[in-house]
Order: sequence, then structure tokens, then C-alpha cells
Amino acid sequence: MEKIINKNKSKSLFLFVILFFLIITMFGGGTVTANAQTVESNNTVQDIIDNTVFVTFRKGDTVERGKYIIACFYVPNEYYDTANTYGVVIFPKDYGIRYNLTANYHKQSEENGAAIIDVVATKGLEEEDGYGINCGVININETNLSRTFCFIFYARDASGNIAYATPQFADYNSLDVGEMTLEELLNKTELAKDKESSFRTIILKIQELIDSIWIYVVIAMSSVVVVWALYIGIRVIIAQKNEEKINAQGMLKSLLIGVIVMAVLAVGAPLIINGLSHWVMW
Repeated sequence: MEKIINKNKSKSLFLFVILFFLIITMFGGGTVTANAQTVESNNTVQDIIDNTVFVTFRKGDTVERGKYIIACFYVPNEYYDTANTYGVVIFPKDYGIRYNLTANYHKQSEENGAAIIDVVATKGLEEEDGYGINCGVININETNLSRTFCFIFYARDASGNIAYATPQFADYNSLDVGEMTLEELLNKTELAKDKESSFRTIILKIQELIDSIWIYVVIAMSSVVVVWALYIGIRVIIAQKNEEKINAQGMLKSLLIGVIVMAVLAVGAPLIINGLSHWVMW
């Protein structure tokens, strides 16, 4: 009987040692950083998209263009390159779902046999510190006035590399923004730029805060896990009764679950913060 107890104790000790090294490997084997994003020194098409601001929708009804919707975007000077192509891909939202248009819209539309509207901007509207890109759809018939359309801004360089912005959605009947004077559009652009700038500043401050304290958070979490693991290991080793062993084993399982949850948080939190920095408010 004594040999069996000693054997169980040895097995429990072995499990505890393995668990201890697992914890050390997870939390002590490298530097944890919250900023997973690398910054390119040159402006790629993705850089352009990341710094382009959606300004507003406009709608109208004229003899020349019929009922129309125009999506307005702003590209800062430092990201606008006249050698690039700028435009907007447009298609009904339900149409995009049916043909699975989700990312590489030009390529997917060709592969899936979907006819999309591709409006290329011939020249950006020169504004203070940047350029306005205005593209849309005209002659919307009566049956499509309540239909939701997707407007996806894109930039393509001379080598054919292309990047797409987050889709913007609008339908003619729900829009309450009509045609604007140039002054009104410029004011709207300034408001959109300020809003985007403020949002990015907040996210940047959050990133800086996470970067500065993250290592200390990980150290604190690791310390708690190690101390708790030692306590559970001792409980498992000295347990005499079956009930005590079951309780100790239950605590061990809870610890493992806790380690997994903390590992997910350690990986997920930086990704969430980084994702917020690319979030475009619709």
C-alpha cells in the first residue's frame, strides 16, 4: 500500500514539474510586445488606404446624371502619388454576398462571374494638404432606390499592386445628404480629418500605454501562476485521502484552464489594440 502511495506521489510530482516548466516557457521565454505592427518607410498602396479618410456621401437628381450617389474620400498629400490609380468598386450589398465578394474584389468578381462597377478617378480634386477623390453611381432606377450599395475605395500602383479600404454602405432613399457646394464639402473634409486624427491619437496613446506596462503585467501574472502552481503541487503531493486528491486534481485542471485563458489574453489584447488602429468608423 505504501508503495502505491509513493508511486502516486512521484507521478503527481512529475506532473507538477512538467506544468512548472510549461508556465516558465509560456511567460518567461521571450519579450512580450503589444505593438505587432511594423511601419514601412515607403508608401505602399496599403499605406495609402490606411491613411485615406472617408468623408461623406452625397446624392442628387439631375437631368444629366439622373438619381446618383457619390462617395467622397480624402488622401493626404504625403500619400497621394499621381502615378497611382485611384477608384471605387461599387456593387449591391446582397449581390456581393451572393458572389462572395469579400476582399480582392476585382479578382473575385472575374473568378465568380460577377459584374461590378469600377469607377476610376481621372484626377484628384486638389484641396489643402491633400486631394479629394469623388466616385459614385448614376442613373439609379426606381427599383434600386432602397437597395444598399457597397462603395470600396482602392489604390493601385504602376506594378499592379492593389489595396482596398473598408466598405462603406449607402442607399439612395435613406441618405439625407444632398449635393454640396465646394465650401461645404471642404468643411466636411476638415471635420472628417479631425475626427480620424483624434481617433488615431487615442489609439496611439493606448498602444504606448500597453507597450510601457505590458511586460510588468506579464511578470505579475506569471508570478501569480507560479505561486499558485507551487501551492497546488504541494497539495497534490501531500494529499492522503482520495477526496483530497480529487480536490487537488480539480485545482490543477482549473490552473491549466487559467493558464490557457491568460495566454489567449496575452496574445489577443495586442491584436485587438492593433486592430482598433485600423478601424475605420462608418
